[in-house]
Amino acid sequence: MHDEVEMIAGGAVVNHFPTLAVARIELEVEHWGVVDQGEGLLLELLSPKMLNSE
Repeated sequence: MHDEVEMIAGGAVVNHFPTLAVARIELEVEHWGVVDQGEGLLLELLSPKMLNSE
């Protein structure tokens, strides 16, 4: 999945994308069909460990 995040969020480098991680990417498009490579901006990459409330 990290390959797709890097492709959509141009310039983002994702070294590790753990299972159940969530990437928040900002896109200025009307619908998914017009998303192009490098068009997004990676805002957050959240791993399950970051969401652990303990």
